[in-house]
Amino acid sequence: MAMRVQNYNFKLVNIECLPTSVNFNVLVKLDTDIEDLLPYIAARLPGCTYIHGSKVVNYQQKYHIITFRPRELTITRVKGKDEARHICKSYVDFINDTERLRPEIEPVYMKKVEIGPLDVFKLLPGTNCGECGYPTCLAFAARVVKSEASVRRCVPLFTDGNPDAIHALVLMLHKAGISTEEEFPEEGKNNGVMCHG
Repeated sequence: MAMRVQNYNFKLVNIECLPTSVNFNVLVKLDTDIEDLLPYIAARLPGCTYIHGSKVVNYQQKYHIITFRPRELTITRVKGKDEARHICKSYVDFINDTERLRPEIEPVYMKKVEIGPLDVFKLLPGTNCGECGYPTCLAFAARVVKSEASVRRCVPLFTDGNPDAIHALVLMLHKAGISTEEEFPEEGKNNGVMCHG
């Protein structure tokens, strides 16, 4: 059987919310659409998040968050081109392997983790500064959990916050299927390095 993904290219981009970070995010462009494969990918990834129709599978591998979309992958916290090349190849191989195994896989159409306001609150700075538009961090956390506010509205978290706490919070929200807005700068906002697979 032919491989689903024949070619891909990737670009390293700076982590917009952590400008002093030595790590990069990776944006991988695929040469074909894999939307119909997402339920099968979700079935093979323990602990991932997938809601059919969202066109997004989120998964954590060690300290990376990997997001599968119909024509791209995004991978967080990569140290450089060598690590990016290796991890991109491994996930493209995984996609192609999923295509090969597809007849044997029972697709999954819903996978997510439930979280509450206190889970989010514990990772916020706890300043009750109101910059997010809510009177307390707990009130803000309740809105984030209901997808009524973006966690990125917490100014102290993303300006003075601990990178590990930010990563843990973003990962937890992804696992619960809660958007943290776009993780990558818009096209043209960075001078990322483009590489080919």
